[in-house]
Amino acid sequence: MLSETEAKGHLEQVQKVFHESISQTTGRSRRYNASSKKSRTSGRKQLDAKEQETRENQETMRAKLKQMEADFNQRAAVLYSEKESLQAELHTLQAEYQEALSHHTAHGEKLKAERAASKRHTHSD
Repeated sequence: MLSETEAKGHLEQVQKVFHESISQTTGRSRRYNASSKKSRTSGRKQLDAKEQETRENQETMRAKLKQMEADFNQRAAVLYSEKESLQAELHTLQAEYQEALSHHTAHGEKLKAERAASKRHTHSD
């Protein structure tokens, strides 16, 4: 079970990887565009293919990020549900403890009273 902090850390890590991948893809695209200016006529088909590849890479990364975010949100919902269940269980256990403590205290007081009565009864004989 991941804590909320770990879950947030995981999301931040996923976002960082996504942004780095986009930056790398964008950087590759820019470098390619700069070099293709030298041979525009013969390299136009190559450039188009590279741009298409870049768009496909970006779409793939967006789809992966979207899936990671969906997985994260689903896991966060499960964790929240588990947290709520555990809080309810804790509340129940605390109430049971308080009730047991009250019974124990009452029983202890009853025993003290019975002992005191027994001592008085023994001394009065």
